[in-house]
Amino acid sequence: MREIDMSRSARRRHFEFFRALDYPHFNVCAMVDATRLRSSARERGVPFFKAILYCAARAANEVPELRQRIRGDRVIEHDVVHPSYTSMTEARVFSFTDARYHADLDRFLKACAEAEAAVLTEAVVEDDPDRDDYLFVTSLPWIHFTSFVHPIDIRNVDSVPRLVWGRAEPRGDRLELPFAVQAHHALVDGAHVGGYYEILRALFEDPSTLEK
Repeated sequence: MREIDMSRSARRRHFEFFRALDYPHFNVCAMVDATRLRSSARERGVPFFKAILYCAARAANEVPELRQRIRGDRVIEHDVVHPSYTSMTEARVFSFTDARYHADLDRFLKACAEAEAAVLTEAVVEDDPDRDDYLFVTSLPWIHFTSFVHPIDIRNVDSVPRLVWGRAEPRGDRLELPFAVQAHHALVDGAHVGGYYEILRALFEDPSTLEK
């Protein structure tokens, strides 16, 4: 983790402007071609949800701005950020599920399995207040949506990015997946989100992404 001196940053004015807003988050939703990723997931026995989750977290860790967080008047940049995602409990309600991110797919899948087992019988809907190295992640597999806005607490600074995807649907010979990114505009611009989508699409397209 390192601290960023925003007084010397080219985005200093952007940072001051957007962090003063009541609702400083912005959201982008785009369609991503998930044809090859689903095929690779099936071949390797990886659940489609976990394949997407792995790619989403891996891409976010490759964009420095998505690892940055606001702490009072300070901005820090984590070396690694980890997905806190929704999983279903035995009572058929969702729980926040905190898994450690690992670039190694096997280690990541093991971390997810352990995290889901820990909340299977009792849902958790709070995050650790002493941590901000999260990526908040969810999915809406029932809806092929074209926009999405996450709830945030505007009384407190919340600079954790949100990622969500919906139901994948065939479009000709392609499988189209709606994927939305929400981020704090004091730290993240459209160009950074655009870079994130480029990395995400490349991971989805590369058959070696899910190699164990």
